[in-house]
Amino acid sequence: MILNGLGFVSAPLYLFSQFFEGKPVEHLLGEGITAGHLNDDRLGRLLDQLFEYGTTLFFLKAAMQAVRRFGVRVSQCHLDSTSFALDGEYASESGTELGYQWQATLERTAEYEAQYQQRHRRFILATNVLDEDAYPAERLLREYKAQQQVERGFRFLKAPLFFTSSVFVKKPQRVEALALIMALTLLVYSLGQRQLRAQLAQADDTVLDQKQRPTRTPTFRWILQKFQAIHLVSTGNAQQVSNLSDERRKIIRLMGFSACQYYLLN
Repeated sequence: MILNGLGFVSAPLYLFSQFFEGKPVEHLLGEGITAGHLNDDRLGRLLDQLFEYGTTLFFLKAAMQAVRRFGVRVSQCHLDSTSFALDGEYASESGTELGYQWQATLERTAEYEAQYQQRHRRFILATNVLDEDAYPAERLLREYKAQQQVERGFRFLKAPLFFTSSVFVKKPQRVEALALIMALTLLVYSLGQRQLRAQLAQADDTVLDQKQRPTRTPTFRWILQKFQAIHLVSTGNAQQVSNLSDERRKIIRLMGFSACQYYLLN
């Protein structure tokens, strides 16, 4: 499901197995696994199992393992929340209900404009961190502004090409489990982007962006799109990955040993 989410294919969940048709499923997931095994019934059972295990506990363990493995610095914690709107008809839904609402027109006055400008001449950032040597004002402001990266992650989850736009699950428990899958997908996406950008900076290297300009800070979505034309070709007992350009090889090597294994690079 994480691979499906990172594929940026807008399709309902009952077409889940079709996403893997034509892809080297055994090479990706293990020997004996086919696209036919990844159907909506298996998907539903997986969501049920995740809910029974505990979605919060599962994500906590996965996130902590990622922090240790990738050396993510956790000197501060950013808490945020988002919502997903689901459409449907409740079994207990009654008939039409009447309601009322006020309609009014608001106007700005000169007095309001003066007060508005006064309030917006300064930016107040409150904190309970009193050690100014460890956390000077510049560092506090820098880390506060860095929170927008989390907000961009939520926008990624709600992108039209992400599978959240086609949620067709019948039980609230499965909706919660699906939210876990989406959070794990965002975790993988963020770690991949972080890894590639760090390696590009360390190697003082670049890749081409959408406008064919060199960049050290590519989005991982663009990198994933670069690899959509890759195929695994089998001839007898030999396997070869096709369409590996020099730039794609460079990206794979920057992503590390595991990526090289999947793409059969030495």
